[in-house]
Amino acid sequence: MLARIEAAVSRNGARPLPPVPAGVPAAARAETHVGNLFRGIYLRRTLTVWALWFCTYVVTFGMLSWLPSVWTTVYHMPPAAAFAYQSKYSLIALPGFLLTIGLIDLIGRRRMFMLGLGIGGCLMLTLGLLAGASPMQVLVLASFTQLSVGMLALALSTYTAELYPTELRSLGSGFGNAWLRIGSTTGPLFIGLMLPVFGLHAVFLSFGALLLIGCLVCFLFAIETRGRVLEQLSPSFTPQAEAAPVTSGA
Repeated sequence: MLARIEAAVSRNGARPLPPVPAGVPAAARAETHVGNLFRGIYLRRTLTVWALWFCTYVVTFGMLSWLPSVWTTVYHMPPAAAFAYQSKYSLIALPGFLLTIGLIDLIGRRRMFMLGLGIGGCLMLTLGLLAGASPMQVLVLASFTQLSVGMLALALSTYTAELYPTELRSLGSGFGNAWLRIGSTTGPLFIGLMLPVFGLHAVFLSFGALLLIGCLVCFLFAIETRGRVLEQLSPSFTPQAEAAPVTSGA
């Protein structure tokens, strides 16, 4: 890519490239410390994005892993019918990823996350409050919940990377993804413990409440990163080193 740019600027070597400008400061070597994730402006960002990862993936993996069992145990469907329902669930939820591509730069990350969590939370609460919900009602409301929450599932990695400077970006993204794993483990475990004791409605109500908590956290603490310069949005802790002017000679 750089060679193509140089070729275009020099007209394929017909004219010399511009000289290296003098006085360019050398990039300072940055050190990565876990504690910097909780330092200054990054404390709120870290806790906020962890909450978003957790709320999103508790519901995502909880529903994805347990709905096949719900069809066969709660609604006593034969395996073939349960598989057909689960396939429809996945197909309805799929456009959520396409919505992400269209909305992430159109309305911004923060608004999109609030929209996905808020709609998903309301749908889950509606499902939990329905007396004697039919399999079709569960399928439709659960699928559209996953469609809404799926917008976060695709975009959270991008958002997390934008919240940190270069030296913290991998560390911040790694810890964020760790909360994905914690959430994906907690969701199925929670349903397994809750369902036999309190029933399916309690599971839906709990998931709805969790998504609305995530929406509230996003509203109160998340920042918008759309269209902002990363160096200004996420400044480094390491000051730029003073350097002698760069010359083209040596």
